[in-house]
Amino acid sequence: RGTKREKANVCAELLVDLMIEDSMAHARDISACGIPVLLIDCPWNQGELPASVRRVYSWKEIGAILLE
Repeated sequence: RGTKREKANVCAELLVDLMIEDSMAHARDISACGIPVLLIDCPWNQGELPASVRRVYSWKEIGAILLE
């Protein structure tokens, strides 16, 4: 087993440009690193979003955003 690492730190190390996520906690942490997040709408991730987190409702919507 490897060492447990924070998802936000891994994203920052890998120079991720955009993250697709379904966890509000991870979305907040990742966005705090300056990485924009597309948060897939789910019953467990409701609440106020940080400025760089955008709620999305389908993979089709995500695809359209990626093609912008």
